Amino acid sequence: MRKKIRCLAAACLALFLLSGCHSIAPQEKTIILSEPTATPAASNEPQSSLRFEVRRITNIPLDRLDPTGDHPNPAEAVIGWIDANNLVAMTVQSAQTGTGAEETAQASPTPEAEDDEGVRMTQFVRINYQYGFLDPILTLGNLEAECFDVSADGSLVAYVAGNILDIYSLHNGGRMQTLTRDVLASRVVFAQDGHELYFTAAGEDRKMESIQAETGEVALVLPGMAYRPLAVSEKGMLFYLLSQGTQEVGYASQAGTEEELLTGGTAGSAYILSSGDGLLVYDGDLYLVGAGGATLVQSNITAFDIGSDGMHIAYAVQNEDGSVDIRIGYWGGSRIINDRLTYKDIGINVDTMYFSPDLQKLYLQGQDGNGALRAYTFEFQ
Repeated sequence: MRKKIRCLAAACLALFLLSGCHSIAPQEKTIILSEPTATPAASNEPQSSLRFEVRRITNIPLDRLDPTGDHPNPAEAVIGWIDANNLVAMTVQSAQTGTGAEETAQASPTPEAEDDEGVRMTQFVRINYQYGFLDPILTLGNLEAECFDVSADGSLVAYVAGNILDIYSLHNGGRMQTLTRDVLASRVVFAQDGHELYFTAAGEDRKMESIQAETGEVALVLPGMAYRPLAVSEKGMLFYLLSQGTQEVGYASQAGTEEELLTGGTAGSAYILSSGDGLLVYDGDLYLVGAGGATLVQSNITAFDIGSDGMHIAYAVQNEDGSVDIRIGYWGGSRIINDRLTYKDIGINVDTMYFSPDLQKLYLQGQDGNGALRAYTFEFQ
């Protein structure tokens, strides 16, 4: 009898296991959400093997970029990716401590001051996306860089310090170009598709110019006013003028120049599309800007970035309750299509986003509810 009972129990257990009912769902809270697309993409819409499901999130401690409190603008310290695994940023350090300065190429002589804690050192550093390590690339000594930019291929850096503009190679630390103007505005932008740098002569000169990094050739771009570049390619340019604390946005191409297309607000993320039109965040909304004017694309978008393939777009959208979600989709020529939720309620008001060149990572930055600057990297699977 006992033998029959044991056989019956074993048979029941086998059926139970085969049915899969022994699996127990994880009890921890899941905060990474991936929302299925409502309908399959039509055959004429872009297809992608990239899933953009978040595998790892890393907190990037930005306070290490400004330990002295002398950084001109910590919110703009991180300017993008220098390669698939490293971001690039400008940091201001004490000359006594630095960030491994003895291992970097010295672009200018180190200040000769013994035990002078007031001496500061400007460096450009790599930030590892996974561990947040700071790796010095270029040390500039005791100068006050007001603004800077890095070329799209990660090989050049340019900055303005006072009335001097310098361009350096990040490969060998050599200075490639330098020029002076009576007054230089705190804004420099490399072209998205080359090594031309756009800058603004302010004061009495009042004009936008460009300089070619390899040859040093300078060209007049927009005369008459202190126009500041936002985003530039060979097909078009977004720019702005300061007006009573706001930024008046304009657009220029070979067809001509249009001014005051967006007024009364402040510009954010900007990009020139393959069509030549500009995509721009302005006062918390996304606009398509071109020779025909400015068209609202979508409201409540606080930041975006276009991937290196020119198709994928990552963007931050603010919900009615104030929370911010991260979504990724395609730029469809005049609107965002096939987008899906990547991360719900990131916990910061995102104002900066950068895709890595391989589209496998995403950098996000913004202020939390207490006004503290926070930054994260997403690693996708």
